[in-house]
Amino acid sequence: MRINIEELIAKEGDRKEFEYKGYKCEIWRHPTLLHLCGYVELPEFHELWGKLMYELENLDCHGGITFSEAGKEMNWKIGFDCAHYLDYTPGVPFNLSNGVYRDMNYVESEIKKLVDHVAKC
Repeated sequence: MRINIEELIAKEGDRKEFEYKGYKCEIWRHPTLLHLCGYVELPEFHELWGKLMYELENLDCHGGITFSEAGKEMNWKIGFDCAHYLDYTPGVPFNLSNGVYRDMNYVESEIKKLVDHVAKC
């Protein structure tokens, strides 16, 4: 049985926050393209704190790091998105491939993989 993407999005919601191995993590849905993005907040003492995207190429996550900047409270977040080639992006009126929709469970597992990697730094 194939689930309707609109039903799945409604069921998943647009945001999820959790903690994993002491790191604050969050997932949020892009407001227009509707794909999911995953983020990890780095503590100020972490050696990757303040590093820019191109300095984090060695981190393993879906599509690589596509976000790295300070938040409102001077926390440093790094993250990735699920709008790459072969990803299904629900808000795009046409998709050039038969892409895969990366759901909340997938993004959460990628965030945990990223945390496992940064925790070793």
